[in-house]
Amino acid sequence: MLILDLNMFHADASAAIVQDGEVVFAIAEERLNRVKHYAGFPALAVKACLDAVGAKITDVDHVAVGQDSDANLAKKVCYALANPAKVLNFIRLRQRKEVLRELRPLLSKALEIDPKKLRFHEHHLEHHIAHIASAYYCSPWENAAGFSYDGSGDFVSTMMARCEGNDIEVLDRVFLPHSLGSFYTMICEFVGYKKYGDEGKVMGLAPYGKDTYLENIRETVDLVSGGFQLNLDYFMPLGSLGRLQGTLPECGNAVLPMFDNEGGLVIDPVWFPNFAQMLILLLGVFEDRITNLFCRLSHMFAHHLLNLAAILLIATIVNSVCI
Repeated sequence: MLILDLNMFHADASAAIVQDGEVVFAIAEERLNRVKHYAGFPALAVKACLDAVGAKITDVDHVAVGQDSDANLAKKVCYALANPAKVLNFIRLRQRKEVLRELRPLLSKALEIDPKKLRFHEHHLEHHIAHIASAYYCSPWENAAGFSYDGSGDFVSTMMARCEGNDIEVLDRVFLPHSLGSFYTMICEFVGYKKYGDEGKVMGLAPYGKDTYLENIRETVDLVSGGFQLNLDYFMPLGSLGRLQGTLPECGNAVLPMFDNEGGLVIDPVWFPNFAQMLILLLGVFEDRITNLFCRLSHMFAHHLLNLAAILLIATIVNSVCI
């Protein structure tokens, strides 16, 4: 059995192929088209996967995508109705995503084949379930606690799950607009790092700062029973700029009022010490909130190993906190 897995129309588009239950080959599109963090359809990656197993697209039995626009639909509708000024943006986003959802036209065009010859079954999986599955199914464990978090995916920023055998049971979700990834993005953008993939640079600069104003910036992310929530006074409403990826900062109003220009931190992007100051505050709050989630998870799964799956793990020292 051949299963083709796709990450498409999202940063770092890629493809992987599973043959008889084993991952045989996987590659990011940027490795082949030389476009950093390419976010289109991974046509070259698909061709490379098929070549790796000596197969044609007509031999593929299943195609899976880690995105499901129908997931958590009720939550999306409730949020849109509570923010009527953004409804039109949400409708446009959904229409655009529906067009990109059809796999047969995309694959037939990329591989120059009649779509009628494609026999695969199509599967759309919720974003964070795919993250957890990628960690759990490749691990040697028969049971584990699953944890995934990033900016957003199918209207969810954080997911906890029970993994046993072949099953992944979702136990809890943190829905948008509450997202630690959005908080992370807010600070990155504020200090000038506005491109996807710059999070690692932020991590590298943070140790040069001091956490003097940590309590001030903690006001942007509140601890609540069972997790966290953004203080939305510091964020623009989701969908304000026609995007569904997460809340975006109105940086001047979000951060500057916290600091006193008479002896406090003066934000000046060209002054390195202040630059690093903001970044250590970012990581301090980020790791504090994530640790709170891990503590909750450890109480739920006292005897389980932990599977971690998240984009932002690479940009923090959270791994050491888990250990």
